Amino acid sequence: MQRNQKVPIQGNGTSVRAFLHAKDTAMAFERILCLGKIGEIYNIGSQEEYSVLEVARILIESIKKTKRIDEWIEYVKDRPFNDQRYYILKEKLRNLGWSPQIDFLDGIHSLL
Repeated sequence: MQRNQKVPIQGNGTSVRAFLHAKDTAMAFERILCLGKIGEIYNIGSQEEYSVLEVARILIESIKKTKRIDEWIEYVKDRPFNDQRYYILKEKLRNLGWSPQIDFLDGIHSLL
């Protein structure tokens, strides 16, 4: 967008992803290193899910200061085997006392 290029959206943009701030990810790794059991697998994830199209809308509105979102989106062919949603179990990590602290929108706005 900074180069006045449209945002490519694979498929129709309804695929959903759980986003997590890098600081929350680092804190999760630290918690696992300090309290996790050797040999266990810990999934790091968030409950905050947004569609790809929602994320594009948030970024376009924030960067371009416009509500005319469609002018900045280019729909491209979806990649093969692009799952609609990825679901992971996060209970083991939650049982170690970890949970995300940085809200997705707060993280985006601090980035920009």
